[in-house]
Order: sequence, then structure tokens, then C-alpha cells
Amino acid sequence: MKFFKKPSSEEYRVPPGQYLAKGFPVVTYGETPQVDINTWEFRVWGLAQPKTFTWQDFHLG
Repeated sequence: MKFFKKPSSEEYRVPPGQYLAKGFPVVTYGETPQVDINTWEFRVWGLAQPKTFTWQDFHLG
């Protein structure tokens, strides 16, 4: 699946040496890490009440 932006009428506003992305830009460097979504966790702590989220917690649908 590719993502594309609608053509912009403001393309003339892009700074010299830069350009508008024609698709969804992928901003990475190096290899994409492989993550086991069954063991992945996102933890919140500090001034917040500690909470751990799983991969499924972020995928409600």
C-alpha cells in the first residue's frame, strides 16, 4: 500500500534544495528492527501512575 498526498497549490513555498514528498516519507537509518508484538510493552512511570500497555492495547479495531 502506498500513501500519496494531494497536489499542493503552495509548492512554490518550499525552500531551495527541498521538495514536497510525493508519497509517505519513511525516515529511518539502517535496518528496521524486528519486534515480537506478543512480548512488546510500552511502560509509563514517573509523575504518572505506573501503567504498562501491550501491542494490542494500541490496536482497538
